[in-house]
Amino acid sequence: MYKHIYLYKIVLLIVVLSIPFTAIAQTAAMQNQPHQGNEAVDPAHPDWNTIGVLDLQTAWQIAMAGNPTVEAAQARVSQAGERISQAQSTYWPRLDASAGASRLWWSENDYLENQAYLNLFFPDATLDDPYDSYETDLTASWLVFNGFARSLNNKVAEYGREQASYAREDVKRYLLLSVTSAYLAAQLAQENIAITRTDEQFYRDRWEEAKIRHRVGTGTLGDELNFEVRFNAAIADRINRVYMIFSGMR
Repeated sequence: MYKHIYLYKIVLLIVVLSIPFTAIAQTAAMQNQPHQGNEAVDPAHPDWNTIGVLDLQTAWQIAMAGNPTVEAAQARVSQAGERISQAQSTYWPRLDASAGASRLWWSENDYLENQAYLNLFFPDATLDDPYDSYETDLTASWLVFNGFARSLNNKVAEYGREQASYAREDVKRYLLLSVTSAYLAAQLAQENIAITRTDEQFYRDRWEEAKIRHRVGTGTLGDELNFEVRFNAAIADRINRVYMIFSGMR
């Protein structure tokens, strides 16, 4: 009896300790192999009725598709790429154009003063009130040399894009790690439930044997009660593990 208990504990400990190494090995292997099964799954809009087996790679695809954190990281990479284009634009000639229009109203004193000044040269002329004013401006420039500042700005922009790319890969890696941990935790929880069911059946059988031995006089009531308690404890353990799975899904 105790040998079985120790055996289950040793197996469970080995499974728990091997999870990180198994996850790393499985991640590397599945990234280098083509995906088989569930080919019709649309990661962005998965139809759970068409997924026969939710394998780890399908879970990855569903987590990656439309993930706002990944999309934000990709947007930062694109933004860094635009900064490179902006930095490179300083090597080219520059043409600036501007235009403006305004409408002004004279104050009474300014109108009388300017009207009197105008009548000195054009007696019959009158000022418009209000009057419109228009102006345009066109400037061409080309920076030939500015002490290598442009070159340094381009390097900064390129390193910024490289940094954003590495940050995006980190986001993907942490996301896949989280999905892998949850996936393996769910598998471990299912195996723990299977172990508790085996324990339950084992102690049920021992309990029945203890009751028979007690009736025929070759066993004691203590043995019967001992296996009954262990049987009920196995049931409680199974119920608790099932509860932990469903509470984690909320």
